[in-house]
Amino acid sequence: MKKLHVAAIIGLLIITIGTAIWYSAYNQKSNNMHSYDECAAAGYPVLDSFPGKCSMPDGRTFTQTTNDGAIVSLEGLTVCLPHKDMNAPHTMECAMGLKTDDGSYYGLGTDSSDTSLSVVNRRVRVSGTLRPIADSKYQNQETITVTKYEFLD
Repeated sequence: MKKLHVAAIIGLLIITIGTAIWYSAYNQKSNNMHSYDECAAAGYPVLDSFPGKCSMPDGRTFTQTTNDGAIVSLEGLTVCLPHKDMNAPHTMECAMGLKTDDGSYYGLGTDSSDTSLSVVNRRVRVSGTLRPIADSKYQNQETITVTKYEFLD
């Protein structure tokens, strides 16, 4: 009976030490994370958003950096951008945007008086300069200043 107690105590010690070693290695790994890229590469959950967000178990969140001023070419449907909070009061204006096939929204801006992009539900490829938006009331976090577009339908 005494041997059984000794074996149980040794087993508990081994489990406790193993858990402590694992926890220490886990914490060291997560404490060394300082960017979205490191977090995503380590396999932590990445939210399907734009820009991407990676969530750490300790509550930290890293946001993917975007290239402000990058030249992009995207395809999707022209839409009226939906409001972030559909229950809040808002007017019925249509802020033109692009909804890409992955469900991301982008505002569309043109430097000219061309109104061709103001028709909704048209499949289009737009090229232009990508710019972030701070505190948009719509479901987009970036705007494309359109320099070229082509209707695909």
